[in-house]
Amino acid sequence: MMAALGQCGALSASTYVVVDEVTTVASLAALHLYMASATNLGSGSADATSFASAFAAVNEYANTATGTAPGPSLPSGYYASSKEISTLGNIVASCINSTGGAAGDGSACGNLFSLAAPTVGSAPANIIGAILDILSNPTHNAAAIFNLIGAIAPFQPTLSSAPTNWALPILPIPATPTFAPVADTYALGGTVTLSDTTADSTMYYTTDGTTPTASSTKYTGPYKPEADVTMARYVLNEQFVRGVNLAELMYFPSSNAGGRPPTTLMQQPELPALMHYIGRLSYLMSMGRPTASVALYLPSSSLWLNDRAADTQFVSAERLLSEHQINFDIVSEDALATDLTLGNGTFETMSGNLYRTVILPSVPLLSQAVLERLRSFAASGGHVLFLGRTPSLIAGKTILNARTPEPGEFSWASVAPGELSPTPTPSDDPPAQPPAAQGDSVIDAPDHSFRDP
Repeated sequence: MMAALGQCGALSASTYVVVDEVTTVASLAALHLYMASATNLGSGSADATSFASAFAAVNEYANTATGTAPGPSLPSGYYASSKEISTLGNIVASCINSTGGAAGDGSACGNLFSLAAPTVGSAPANIIGAILDILSNPTHNAAAIFNLIGAIAPFQPTLSSAPTNWALPILPIPATPTFAPVADTYALGGTVTLSDTTADSTMYYTTDGTTPTASSTKYTGPYKPEADVTMARYVLNEQFVRGVNLAELMYFPSSNAGGRPPTTLMQQPELPALMHYIGRLSYLMSMGRPTASVALYLPSSSLWLNDRAADTQFVSAERLLSEHQINFDIVSEDALATDLTLGNGTFETMSGNLYRTVILPSVPLLSQAVLERLRSFAASGGHVLFLGRTPSLIAGKTILNARTPEPGEFSWASVAPGELSPTPTPSDDPPAQPPAAQGDSVIDAPDHSFRDP
């Protein structure tokens, strides 16, 4: 065994030195590039400075006064392969605490020497030679060498599983990765994003609850579990609550690369029960009568102009109406211009639903046809509400010949000044615990109303 102490001038009669398996591995970790054997250590004049730095690194790897790792000179925020050094120390301890042996004789030392032997060359005949060979060929028989560890491991802490290699670098400790969404238990899967502020770091992850190692799956981008029956049920229920009355499952396994196996969802035994549930719910919802009295205009022309305010205010209007349980439908420009039938203060759909209020969320552009229809709707008793602003452009056949509105051209409409607060981008993850159901024998959902017979 050995303990590299550095320059003799730094030592005194009171210097306490421990020579054990840990100091041996640590000394060789720092100096192996300058050693050919246990008795052949040195450097040329060109790399004398690097050789001195290697000696100094011994005190980062281990404390030669206590025989433990890491050393007192290790900078804060760095890791000097302490677990790996202790593990190798425990492995060679089985040989040191024996009567010795030679490669191939089946003894503790013989097994170590055989596994440490390079693919080309002779097997080592002593502990220092074996560790030098291991450090020079760190991936060679790495797992098999790990398995030599005895039942008694005097040096702690140690590795819990075999490493991919026995390289023993001194590296900065990576920052703790952050998770989005935050670490928790979720009822359904969603996209999980990992991030780390440490430059050039590599992250590994597992999905079975075990601690990741360098042998685990390498993180290369957001992780998103495949959709399953539980996720599908959540998504479909969200749609039915909002008034959707028909859902069908379609699957087209077409690909120019050949056939594809069914998705996880398609292979789950619970899928037939889910589809039976959806069929019954679709039948029930199809018997409902539309009751939405509010039409929310989808400002598609404004969106084509990349007007962000129209986009955010439309989404915020959806959120506000839903939160206040106000039944509404989303209507297009064509619906307002031609498809809806103008009545006495109403716009009537083909299914007989009557809108009495039309909301236009921060719309910068409106067609002449829609403007005239909305004016007639308001004149007959309907209510038109502009959120934030009235249009600054009125388009004819095309936007190219749009005109600016005349003063007072929207005097027949209501205008709510200001802007609705932006709606946060929803997470891909549904709530961990769905809200508790409350109510009586009446089912009251947007656009539909039922009562028990």
